[in-house]
Amino acid sequence: ESIKLCDQGAALAMQGHYLEAEPYYRQSLNLDPTYARAWRNLGVVLGKKGENTEEIKSLETSVRYDPKDVITFFDLAEGYARAGQLEISQNTYKKGLLCVLSQPL
Repeated sequence: ESIKLCDQGAALAMQGHYLEAEPYYRQSLNLDPTYARAWRNLGVVLGKKGENTEEIKSLETSVRYDPKDVITFFDLAEGYARAGQLEISQNTYKKGLLCVLSQPL
């Protein structure tokens, strides 16, 4: 059920309906608070809404639950950059690149 809710939110977000997608991600996380993809997607939506602090928190949580998700590292780096935290952003990009390099081809 958590995956299904997250997928429904993702379908809305892909159409640009970010506000409508957010409740689906939150419901997904209510069912499974360790679901990294829902945390990542929620973070992206929050970033689109300009809620940078909450965006970063969500993306950091996603990384905590799935530390090998390269996309989340890059989304998080962008969030840090938007927040003016350029050194942290750069380090986060590096972590993402290390993930890419450590994964088998």
